Amino acid sequence: MEHVSVNEIINHISELKGLSEVDELNRRLFLQIYELPSTSNEERNLLTTFSIFNGKVKLEAIKAVFNGNAISVLIQLGKKMLITKSDIDSYEMHPLIREFSNELLENKNILHKRAFEYFLSLRKPDLDVLLEETIFFHLSKALEWQILLEQIIANGRIYIRQGLTGFLKEILDVLISRDISDPLFDIFYGDIYQIRGNWELAFIHFEKAMNESTSKEVKVEGKIKFAEMLYRKGKVKESLPVFQDGLILAQNFSFEQLAATAENDIGLVYDVFGEFDIALEHLNIALEKRRSYSKEDVGETLNNIGRILYTKEEFEKYLSVNQQCLNHMQEIRDKEGISRAWHCIGLYYFAKKKFAKALEYFNTALKIVEEITSIDQMQSVFCSIGDVYSKRGQLDIAIDYLDIPHQTVPPFHGKLYHH
Repeated sequence: MEHVSVNEIINHISELKGLSEVDELNRRLFLQIYELPSTSNEERNLLTTFSIFNGKVKLEAIKAVFNGNAISVLIQLGKKMLITKSDIDSYEMHPLIREFSNELLENKNILHKRAFEYFLSLRKPDLDVLLEETIFFHLSKALEWQILLEQIIANGRIYIRQGLTGFLKEILDVLISRDISDPLFDIFYGDIYQIRGNWELAFIHFEKAMNESTSKEVKVEGKIKFAEMLYRKGKVKESLPVFQDGLILAQNFSFEQLAATAENDIGLVYDVFGEFDIALEHLNIALEKRRSYSKEDVGETLNNIGRILYTKEEFEKYLSVNQQCLNHMQEIRDKEGISRAWHCIGLYYFAKKKFAKALEYFNTALKIVEEITSIDQMQSVFCSIGDVYSKRGQLDIAIDYLDIPHQTVPPFHGKLYHH
């Protein structure tokens, strides 16, 4: 590069035309500082290494990717105003300096993988969406698509359970755009669209999973979830043989978790038919199976048992079961399940004509479902809130709440997980 002093560049600022020339000026100023004899190789190394981060970052993250005495070098770069200290142990870099530094960086993939490993070590059971975005940002920049795929397969259900459906869909879309896929993707997409109330797309993905030829487990799960969508659409009678077929397949392949799901769902069908003893028989089999292998689905079956108790007006047993359900859902951090449990406990107080208490629980449930955009669950909560205002004689408010579901979600005819 032709040597031009910083002062000479500044003297020609008035001659610049357009953003491209301004960018070129910024680049030349940066390179002048970067190439100064007073800028050490360690400073240049940390400057380019730091450019892999896409925002404010803590000192420990810098140490994880930089080979050297990060603190002393950061002090020198701070004096040159190339990296700034934003709080006690966090640092950041101007976007233009990051861009110019990144252009000079070699071994980007290696550094991004180090950053991924560091941020992965910070993951906790209660997932943080910003941390997850950072983890997958570094994985994608490291071009570690196989690791990214493995992470999604391992954690996709957790993202759905904890309400991170938007984030999961974004990652799935990126992988699909790169011709990277897995049969389980259709299960994830189906769950996402079902939660968001786009039942037609949920049907499409579950049907595709049901016809999967390379994964027996996805095929069985797809069949059960397809039947669940039939149930939700009010086609309860049509759903029963599909559930039963799914149960037989799950038992034949020893998919105990899916067998428990099928038992649970068959119980719901018989609940709709009013055959409560048969319903409870299937639900109790599901509960026993689920307690033996995992806590994740126990709360769901408790909720369904509770609904039958509500129908039979055994309200104290109903309350006890749903309090157990709430504890389970909170333990596994299932946000939709937590909102459902709050809603169900609210229904207990509604049945007892304690409307203020019921409204308190309904509003808590509503806050959660609005956060995770669980459309069909939102419908049920709106209706319950409307019922409270109706009982209070506040009909104008009641009508507002009772009208909302028809404006926002598809018609709901079944009773899957709802009262």
